[in-house]
Amino acid sequence: MSPMPSRTPVGCCIYCGTTRGRLTREHVIPRSLGGTLTLQKASCDRCAKITAKLEGYIGRRVFHDLRVQHGFRMTERPTHLPTYRKVAENLAAPLEEDITLVPTEDHPGFILMFVNEPPGIITGRAKGSEFQGRTIFTPITPDGDARVERLKAAGSGTILQREVSIDHVGRFYAKVALGMIVAVCGIDGFVNELGAVVRQADPNWHHWVGGTTPEMFAIDPPGHQKIIVHRGIVHAIPIGDWMYASAQIQLLACFGMPTFTVVAGQLREAGLNKLNGLAVSQTAVFPNSAAN
Repeated sequence: MSPMPSRTPVGCCIYCGTTRGRLTREHVIPRSLGGTLTLQKASCDRCAKITAKLEGYIGRRVFHDLRVQHGFRMTERPTHLPTYRKVAENLAAPLEEDITLVPTEDHPGFILMFVNEPPGIITGRAKGSEFQGRTIFTPITPDGDARVERLKAAGSGTILQREVSIDHVGRFYAKVALGMIVAVCGIDGFVNELGAVVRQADPNWHHWVGGTTPEMFAIDPPGHQKIIVHRGIVHAIPIGDWMYASAQIQLLACFGMPTFTVVAGQLREAGLNKLNGLAVSQTAVFPNSAAN
């Protein structure tokens, strides 16, 4: 069942709660990743700058190669991408003289992603405690190995170097989930714990954001007739004596990206009623971005 996200303007910033000053439109999933659903009057100028930086980091650092190779929206599409003959010892500062610019059609391309364990509020892990995770390396060109061999034969660099900020990734998924949940439950339908996470006022993003185990998985398998770009679901989950608003998100599902689970806060009666009105199971499937 598909939800009926409200088109009524939110009327306050979903990140800090202010109703003062200009409130702008907020894309739930960034346009740079093909997102189309928006929330009207949902972000103040100050928070818009914060989310723009988050989206910019994700678009330029995490999903950049994919966006270039697969035609996603870009202000300026590069014709070449870098490889390296070697990198500095700290891996964060490639030596400029060792950079080789390779035409995009010859570049292997990949995504480096970090996925932490499920949210601490679900597992019972205390705020501020250490957490585990895994790094995922995902090639994005089906002939990536062959491209590497061709680069070697041509004498080009073949080291693909990227960085990934686990803090930025966690806050970004909190931002997407918050927009999804507001679209379905309304801004007054739950206790908003994620706004502070996005603004970094709450540094314990991993208490609310994390990976998804098979037992937790709630998104139905996609139909084979469509290539699903993004998948998501908003649902109610029991934690202790309370029901919480939660979202599961698989951005760029067609490239095998991991599914994140994000908990937004306790559901209020209004939010729970909206979920109950959408499906008996208290589950609302978020609109997919899909292509035939």
